[in-house]
Amino acid sequence: MRLHTLGGMALEASALSRPKPLLLLTYLAIEGRRHRRHVAELFWPTARDHMKALTVALARLRRGAPGALDADAEHVWAHVTTDVERFLALLRDDRHDEALTLYRGPFLDGFHPRHSGAEVEEWVYQTREYLAGHARRALLAVAEAEVERGHLAGAAPRAETAFKLPGAATAEAADLRRMHALLRAADSPVARLVADEAQALGVDLTHPKRPAPSSRRPPGAQRDAVAAFDRASSFVGRAHERDEVAALVTATDGRLLTLVGPPGVGKSRLAERVARDQADRARFAGGVHVVTTSSLPAGSELPPVLSRAIAPGTVPLADPLDDVCERIGDRPTLVVLDDIERFVAGDDRALSDTLSAMLRRCPNLRLLATSRRRLALERESTYPVGGLPFPRNARPSLAEARNSDAVTLFEHRARRVRPDFALCDENLPGVLEICHLVDGLPLALELAASWVRALSVADIALELTRGLDLLVADHHDAPPRHA
Repeated sequence: MRLHTLGGMALEASALSRPKPLLLLTYLAIEGRRHRRHVAELFWPTARDHMKALTVALARLRRGAPGALDADAEHVWAHVTTDVERFLALLRDDRHDEALTLYRGPFLDGFHPRHSGAEVEEWVYQTREYLAGHARRALLAVAEAEVERGHLAGAAPRAETAFKLPGAATAEAADLRRMHALLRAADSPVARLVADEAQALGVDLTHPKRPAPSSRRPPGAQRDAVAAFDRASSFVGRAHERDEVAALVTATDGRLLTLVGPPGVGKSRLAERVARDQADRARFAGGVHVVTTSSLPAGSELPPVLSRAIAPGTVPLADPLDDVCERIGDRPTLVVLDDIERFVAGDDRALSDTLSAMLRRCPNLRLLATSRRRLALERESTYPVGGLPFPRNARPSLAEARNSDAVTLFEHRARRVRPDFALCDENLPGVLEICHLVDGLPLALELAASWVRALSVADIALELTRGLDLLVADHHDAPPRHA
């Protein structure tokens, strides 16, 4: 039984069409075996009885798609394959043309997880960006192969599509260089837009280089829980916070720092960006490891996951905690624990006990965590993460507005769906109103910016004054990206 998610959402050989159960099946198929309570709280955060809501959804799935999933008293998991798995497998084998044939559009295109909570919304959005980023690099690889065969005319459309690809994040520096080189060689007018994007991001295009093959791993159960900075390419702004968090993490007493804030505020991206900065600067001889704890079935699974990341292919000790502590030893090592709040609430003390033991036994280990609440451990310091700053005075100049992170993020995300979008005196008041209405929340800004293809900035702001439904609306007459 195959689940199609690229360009829409449908389950083969099934009449099941309810979006919530299908989204749940998609999540389990990609993310793997999950604890029932975690899934219930994730998908029905405001339900009076979220465990009952999960039970009803599982019953609908069993009726509509027999054999598609299974569950026991503690966990739930899927028994379906996805086009995501096939797409990523083809890319790993450098079969880019076949992968692009399979990539029919953005992940869950036209679908919005209404009433599923901000964290599910963010998961859909980030997975969409991740897969679109791989599609973009596949397009560039095919275009470069066309150039090598002397078919420059066939390469340009691929590069243009890569730049305008719906669902993709702001292009990385290496991708911008590749696009610009291809488009400039073909004398495409889109080369100018790429150059403008590069200038806005501070990317030098004078020496285009083809990057080494990506080492990033796909989302979900098929990858280890140790991430490879999957979302760092979408990072905008927060220079001050990056410097402050880096200083706290590297301080003499900075053993455990928790970034605390609401869902969608950008805690994970800030932590991953700091980790990437530290890895680039080689500050930690023992390495920098980002662990997405949502991929851990239990807190006790952290030590073996870290051991495999630190020393892959070696024989571990019998005790996982002894093993990871011995591997870290006294080497300066940074471990980022993303999305840790589910181990903070409830009775699962395994992770807290593990972290305390690791800090005690590894004198140069530093931990950076993200959570909606503090971990309440003895060595913990907290750093609150709020919305992105924006001008709050009545009439800021265009230059003042462009210097604010919230406005910059909105403009970058708007240009992802409308490459010709530019901040100007005419649309500035609407952009500032949007920033004010969502209080600089990054996820809300990104979702609002995605509407510039269909609405003017002023209209988006007007809709938001009537409520936030626009951010998760699912209208059939919206542009293709929003169905």
